[in-house]
Amino acid sequence: MCLPASFVVTKKNVFWSIHSDSHEDIIEEFNLHEGNTTNPNFVRVEITPPGANFSLPLSMGISS
Repeated sequence: MCLPASFVVTKKNVFWSIHSDSHEDIIEEFNLHEGNTTNPNFVRVEITPPGANFSLPLSMGISS
């Protein structure tokens, strides 16, 4: 299951949707093509705060 904040990242761009946090929806919305396993065109990225607690300040999610 895709959680906020979900992105799709290419070598040149970052794609996200105001309509959905689903990677598959983002891929479809921007008409992206996955390529193959040895030469992918993008990666799926998901950023979620510790414990999925979205009320934490941004500094709580930063590790050194």
